[in-house]
Amino acid sequence: MHFTFLEVYGTLVALVLFATLLVCGGAFFARVLNFPGFAEARLAERAGLSLLCGLTCLPIVLDLTGRLGPVPMTLVATASALAGAALLPIGAAPARLNGRWLAAGGVWIAFATLCLIDIPDGSGGLLHSHFVVDYVKHAATTWSIAQSGTPPFDPLFHEPDRTAAYYYFFYTLTAVVSIVGAPLGIAARHAAFASGIVTGFAILALLYQVWRRSGCDEAAGVRDARPAMPWIVALMLAAGLDIIPGLALAMLGNRPLIEAPIDGWTAQITPWVAGSLWVPHHVAALCAAFAGFLALARPAGGGDIRRAVFAGLAFASCAGLSIYMAIGAAMIAAVLLARLIAAARYRDAADLTISGLIAGALAASWLLTLVGYGGEAQPLALGIRGSKWFAVISEDPRVLTAARAITFGPFYLVQFGIFALGSYVFWRRAGRRGMAGDVGWLLVVAAAVSLVLGAFVRSTTYNNDLGWRIVMFAEASMFVWTLSAIRAGWLGQPRLAPLPGILLALGYCTVAFGAVQSRVFYLADTPTARQDRASLPDEIRGWTWLDGALPTGSIVQEKPADLRSFSYGLYGRFRTAVSDRANGMLFGAPKTAVRARVDDIRPIYDDPQATLGQVLDIASRYSISALVINARDANFGDPRSWTAQARPDFQNAHTKIFLVRNLGSAEPTAPK
Repeated sequence: MHFTFLEVYGTLVALVLFATLLVCGGAFFARVLNFPGFAEARLAERAGLSLLCGLTCLPIVLDLTGRLGPVPMTLVATASALAGAALLPIGAAPARLNGRWLAAGGVWIAFATLCLIDIPDGSGGLLHSHFVVDYVKHAATTWSIAQSGTPPFDPLFHEPDRTAAYYYFFYTLTAVVSIVGAPLGIAARHAAFASGIVTGFAILALLYQVWRRSGCDEAAGVRDARPAMPWIVALMLAAGLDIIPGLALAMLGNRPLIEAPIDGWTAQITPWVAGSLWVPHHVAALCAAFAGFLALARPAGGGDIRRAVFAGLAFASCAGLSIYMAIGAAMIAAVLLARLIAAARYRDAADLTISGLIAGALAASWLLTLVGYGGEAQPLALGIRGSKWFAVISEDPRVLTAARAITFGPFYLVQFGIFALGSYVFWRRAGRRGMAGDVGWLLVVAAAVSLVLGAFVRSTTYNNDLGWRIVMFAEASMFVWTLSAIRAGWLGQPRLAPLPGILLALGYCTVAFGAVQSRVFYLADTPTARQDRASLPDEIRGWTWLDGALPTGSIVQEKPADLRSFSYGLYGRFRTAVSDRANGMLFGAPKTAVRARVDDIRPIYDDPQATLGQVLDIASRYSISALVINARDANFGDPRSWTAQARPDFQNAHTKIFLVRNLGSAEPTAPK
């Protein structure tokens, strides 16, 4: 329980630091680059705009300054935040505190924190959240940048002088938070946890701004003068109808209902709640892309070179936040550019072109890290979106392709749920009025591009992140259309009742079920699961001991798992020879090299015949300074293994740590 209290403390302190960095730093860029609507906004709305602008501009700035090292990067972030803190309130009407919205924000913070941190399992152990699957790499990349600056060394597969490829800009933000918060006990994982919470507020601010500037309420003839924010929050908490096919597949497969594949029955469309907590870097990229387009949109945005510079920063940040979202943004920009030229809006077309050139110039040094990325396979491939469960019907590729071609459209409707209905009703009633302005056009183009890309193009690196994430553009568009349809009263008509309410309720059930699943995932009542939970506190103590035993930059190895390892990234701050089979290739290491290294290192943990000499040889080959052996490893308690012949430098009930420098001279210990 003491550890969990410290995790709550660390996450909340990191949240304050993260929010301050983004809001104050974003205010600096919003004021200097004249982001539309900032000067006229009240203080509360300014804070939301500043949060968006911070996510938009700081990542590319921190990547460029991070090339000088983590200290210059942190100084630039701090300086922009201090300048922005002075600029934020100038000329703004004072904000009136609303107790209900403060309480709602507190509920989100508490919910998200408890979704992410390790909590007691009731038997003296600690229980992971399923979110740990992604947060191990969020945390590892955070401490990598905090140690090395940008581009960071690969924290998942060590090779001397080799830096990480792929996208990492989001972790410049978490790295700054971890550096500034280190004297307060903030670790990289706390900064990563806080990033998911902050991103939830950022997507709220984005959806509000896009709705407000879209003209969709006017197109729908909305006469409701009441604030839209309650409906925005209500819709943000909803998802599609994934719970229905997920539960159906679980029942058909005779699986426990709690294991229903609600986010894996077909290619994902991630709800906003899960997206903020699972993949905040992709959501941040969506915010950056939309903020760039909003800066250029008329009537407020066009014709100001400062806003073209802002858009250039936004698009450059988007590229390094998520290359997949950047692919979508580039195609959206191409369509919008063609429209501007066809309409003879040459000044606006020039601004969009200038912003693209600025983005390319700023992101060029990062783009060079992608040269050769992808290893043995092309990172993108053509393929129709569909469900892996079709394999139970047939393994014939032609049958599978036909099944996907027939079903991807209906599956879209199921996954969008209430938003599919709201969008249909909006366009049926509003017609071409929905494209009256630049932002209205943006929403249409964004939805079309993302739905087509998501349906027919996939990424091949590990998961189909392109197909899963690119549809967030469509999610944002359909959110706005549904919101305006609701405000116009179109979804409340008797002929539709009670369908909208049912769809909304099922959307809430999908989100709630996913939240429960995130905890139950590691709560299985099996010997392996119980041992994992029981050993985690001792394992954390071992990694804490290593902090004082080894210098920064040392290589520490735990057993590389067949799927994913966690402790090296969450509780450590050391490089690893190889993390695991799944994440080891994430930042550009070839799949064959990752698997070969895993196979080479695994005997240290699993083979009782591995001699101390062989262990030392493997450790020397990969410059490993320490070996962490856990109770779940076969060699932990085997009296025949090398771990029984050497004296651990650290040991408790579930963990042994051997410093390699001491292994050769250690006196053998008698088997117990």
